[in-house]
This record gives sequence, C-alpha cells and structure tokens, in this order.
Amino acid sequence: MERYVPIAAHKFFNNSGPVNQTDHFCVPPIKRLDPNKVWQLIQQKKYFLICGPKQCGKTSYLLALAKMINKTNQAKCLYFNVESLRGTEGDLEESMRSILFEISSRARDNFDDGFLDDIVTGILEKRGPYQALNELLTQWSKRSDKPIVLLVDELDTLNNNILTSLLSQIRAGYDKRPELFPQSIIFCATHDVIQKQFNIKDATLRLSFLHKEELEDMFRDYSAKSGIAIEKKAIERIWRFSSGQPWIISSLAGELFQEIVPCKGLKQIGVDQVTEAIDNVMAKK
Repeated sequence: MERYVPIAAHKFFNNSGPVNQTDHFCVPPIKRLDPNKVWQLIQQKKYFLICGPKQCGKTSYLLALAKMINKTNQAKCLYFNVESLRGTEGDLEESMRSILFEISSRARDNFDDGFLDDIVTGILEKRGPYQALNELLTQWSKRSDKPIVLLVDELDTLNNNILTSLLSQIRAGYDKRPELFPQSIIFCATHDVIQKQFNIKDATLRLSFLHKEELEDMFRDYSAKSGIAIEKKAIERIWRFSSGQPWIISSLAGELFQEIVPCKGLKQIGVDQVTEAIDNVMAKK
C-alpha cells in the first residue's frame, strides 16, 4: 500500500469546524487556556469541565490538548464528541451503543489499539446500557500501559436520561482511577450541565472570545506571511463588529483575503474593504 502524503496547501482563515496552527491563521488553540493549569488538574487526577459560548474555540482547544498530552508520552488522551448521538435521544440502549463504538473506533484509529473493538459488543450484551460504559473504561484502563485521559465534547447536546446515565457510570468508576478507570476526564459544553448531577467535578474552566491583542497578533502574522498590509482602523472595525467572536472574525477574514483581495488585486486592506466584507458575510447568512 502506498504511503499517504498530504497535499501541501497555503494557510487560510477557517470558519467551518476546528482550527489548527498548521493549516489556519488563528490564535494557537492550546494557548486559549493556561496549559500548565490544565496539566496540573490532570496530574492531580481531577475530573473537570471546560465551558464557553458557541463557536468560541472549545473543540479546537480540546483537539490541541489531546495532541499535546499524547506527545508527552505520559498518558493516552482520547477525544470524542457525543453530538454523534443526535437521532438516538429517545433510546438509551442505542445511545450507549453509539458512545461505546465511538470510543472504540477512536482508540483503534488514534492508538492502533483494537482491544476495545474486540470487547465492545460483548460488554454491551453482558452489561446492558446502564453499566457498559463503566465496564469498557475499566477494561481499557486495566490493560493500558499508560493512564487514560478522556475528553468528552458537546456534553450539553445530551438529553437528561442519557446525560444522567453517562455521568452515573463515570461517577461509579471514579474511585478506581487511575489503575482501573481514566485518570482524568474533561467535559466540554456551552454551560454547566453537570453541576447538580455530578458531585466529583473539581473545577470549571471558562473559554471566552478572543482578546483584542490576540486578534491583532493573528492579523500581524497574516500580513508578515502574505505581504498584505492591514490598516489599524481596519482591524479596529473588525474588532468592534465581531466583539472577538472567532467564527465572525474568521468569516470576515476569509471574505477579505480569499475573495476581495485576490479579486481586486489589493495589497492593502482599509476600513472600506472591511465594510464590504461585513456586507458580503451578512448577505450570505
């Protein structure tokens, strides 16, 4: 089989899905929260929540965090998103089946570990939806040569019954960590959906919109690499319109630098071009 070689591409402003420093002009996702604070909570075997408004960069941060942790070689960090359960909300058994298969497939693809694939069906049949997640995480932690760190994204998309079952099974295994259960589990949501149900949550970290200095640094990076100058008043106009919301900033930047600039052959961006980009983005909504 021929080795996969990625196609080289220029960096761009991304407004669809997570961002990363390799492909996109962005604030480095891992810097959105203090990595030392997060790593300290993980080392202390804490279970905690990261929350923030929609499209503020939560998923991008989690993916960068997983990459950073796995590079340390001190733990196996697995990200998964429970939003894939949409459509199964009324069926607890099918929802738990989806969660377990999502975990097992990501473990296989990220760590070349087919162990969970081999046991997941048997666990579902033997334990049922109220114990299967607990058992899967126990068996995986028991077999793993490193502590497990789990990142659970979009927790607030779960309905109450499924959320309660998921959290209850995790709570039941909490005392077994790290030898027989994940050392640390990080939940992510737009708001705190586990405050009243989950009495082992140790902290809540909040991810906000971008600061003005981060916005300026991002455009400075773009100018240095592209040779396109951006007037200070133009950046101020973007800041006032976006209030630091990453999706809005990326949408405006994409319209400016991937549509208006090449179409008109511009070498400098001013307030007029930003206003045009705002009008175009609003028209496309």
